[in-house]
Amino acid sequence: QSTWEDSMTYSDKFFNKTIKEIQELKYEAKRVGVLQPVLKLPSFILKIFSLVGEKLIAHSYIKSLCETLFNLVEITAHKDPKYTSLIIMENSYHTWRYFHGINIPVVENLAKIALEKYEKNLNIYVEWIAFRQFGEAIEYFSALASARAVMDSEVIFQDRFSKKAFKKLCSTYFGDANVEKGVHTTFQRVERQVCIDSGLKNTIWNEITANVLVKFELWQELVKSVYKPLTLTPNLEDLKIIFMSEIENPSK
Repeated sequence: QSTWEDSMTYSDKFFNKTIKEIQELKYEAKRVGVLQPVLKLPSFILKIFSLVGEKLIAHSYIKSLCETLFNLVEITAHKDPKYTSLIIMENSYHTWRYFHGINIPVVENLAKIALEKYEKNLNIYVEWIAFRQFGEAIEYFSALASARAVMDSEVIFQDRFSKKAFKKLCSTYFGDANVEKGVHTTFQRVERQVCIDSGLKNTIWNEITANVLVKFELWQELVKSVYKPLTLTPNLEDLKIIFMSEIENPSK
């Protein structure tokens, strides 16, 4: 009959083999989604508990395993800056979702780390997506707000902030047709990049919607104060409908 020491020897071999295999994995960053060993995290954890039960060594194994996984995610994510926040976000969310609610101190701490990584990189990704589509407008209104804080009403006499410049910006980005096209392009980008396994597409789209609506509201107020009677279209309610229609009618 196997002794406890024999079992521990086997568990050590299994664990070391698993860690080595994970460390040797290599992935490309483009559309990699949730990495396979991260998807297999529940089965890894169950295997550890089946080998050693609730002993403290299990907690040590879990901590080392997750640190190895976090490291693999970071290495993969930083292969291409374009996908860095997306990869960390998706894999951290998957890890947090599995660990959330498990009342073991080491797991609770790992869940907290994963949640922090997810939230940080969700914000970075949302800002990046918004900038990809509305970058020129974001830079224009940011510069306009800073200049107006110094020059007040005289800001409109600067060539870069003239009514002519504003109308040119609107002809590119704003008006119902331009905005609808830009939002649809943005949604298609998110659909291509966010993997099904992450379960995050709707969450990310809602965050992007909220981010752009906040920006748009500030821009409308700025336009009202600087370019009156000119306005920025569409209005906030119509813009929200345009964003929500992408989720409701994804195949349009």
